[in-house]
Amino acid sequence: MKYLLRTILVTCICLQVATMTIYGQSQASTQSGDSWEKVKSTKKGTLTCLWNEAYGIVYKNSNNELKGVCVDILGEFVAFAKEKYKTDITLKFEEEESFSNFLQRVSATPNILGVSSVSITEERKKILRFTNPFLMNPNIIVTSKEAPKLSRLEDMATVYKGFRARVVEGSIHYSYIKNLKKKYCPDLVIETAPSTRAILEEVAKNKNMLTIIDFAEYIGATKNKMSIVRQNVQLDLVDKMGFIMSHKSDWGPVWNEFLSKGYINGVGYRKIISGNMGSSYVSLLAE
Repeated sequence: MKYLLRTILVTCICLQVATMTIYGQSQASTQSGDSWEKVKSTKKGTLTCLWNEAYGIVYKNSNNELKGVCVDILGEFVAFAKEKYKTDITLKFEEEESFSNFLQRVSATPNILGVSSVSITEERKKILRFTNPFLMNPNIIVTSKEAPKLSRLEDMATVYKGFRARVVEGSIHYSYIKNLKKKYCPDLVIETAPSTRAILEEVAKNKNMLTIIDFAEYIGATKNKMSIVRQNVQLDLVDKMGFIMSHKSDWGPVWNEFLSKGYINGVGYRKIISGNMGSSYVSLLAE
């Protein structure tokens, strides 16, 4: 009965998330949300979520509803806080289309949560607070379906002669592509763009362009019927993904309490991954 009630609660929260207004488009600043201390003491409050689109992770569907792994996890977090701390948390969403601006705004704004595909790195930890990881995410090379096939990284210079690589500005993928250029393809031209959507739309129609993206984003993009393909080469680049916040935020401890190994290994979490990514992705769950 307890599990049934929790499932009903999470479903109601997720429906609220899916139908609530999506605020703004790349606004200059974000209002600070409520602190966890205030929410815990008054038993209610708002968690402001700044999000940057990442297919499969957080995105708008054709009905302008927010969907993805992060959205479902947020619903579970609200239910967890209600069950354990008797709090009523309202989720308020605002979009930032530029990934680099997204990182900067979260870093500079107290008590908001950054929601996207953000790799946990030591460099980023200097300016951002990360939650425990919610996903293990391999990185892959993606091209148009019309591009030549690559079976070995050692062949990049030949197979991708005259190619351009485009990656998200400020992302970990920029470092990855620079290393590939240095090691395998010195003539590769590297460009940046503010969002994965813009890059994939360009890659899909250009047979002389490639990119590096998260596997989760690739699954989401293929579900959206984008004309792209994964190249069958092993990059050995697997990132841990986490929610982000300012070092001034006090939401970190309660998020880490929620994102425990018990939760990650639980049935509810695996249903979220399976529902958004497919059952084959379950083997890539965070440890």
